[in-house]
Amino acid sequence: LSLVKSGEFRDYAFDAELYAGLFQLLSLACAWRTAESQPYVVKVQQIFWAMVRAPEFDVAEAEEQVGELLWSLCSRLDGSAQQAEWPFLRDILLWLYEKFPRKRAELRGIIGRPLKSASRFVHKSAPLAPVMQVL
Repeated sequence: LSLVKSGEFRDYAFDAELYAGLFQLLSLACAWRTAESQPYVVKVQQIFWAMVRAPEFDVAEAEEQVGELLWSLCSRLDGSAQQAEWPFLRDILLWLYEKFPRKRAELRGIIGRPLKSASRFVHKSAPLAPVMQVL
């Protein structure tokens, strides 16, 4: 996090290895479901947003590495995400939809899953609000 705050992360090459590591880190954070891990999830989110907003971030090169992240986000939309995470889920889905046009069909499928489930049974912890905001 200190490299991100100081901007020194920009001294490293933005290559496939960096994108894979960044998306794997965020995917791992999506798996952290305990209350004790939530401060670390916030730090991972800060690192992620700083990296993707850097001018060196290359969407075309990063697109090859984004698949695992999509399915990790899908797992968070199953109702296991805490309400504090909902704004991040909305923002990441919007960002992915904007930056990766070739992944839009897959994203629509991921977004559609909780909506389809809600049509049969609405669970109060299902993050329908961020999903609806993406539409």
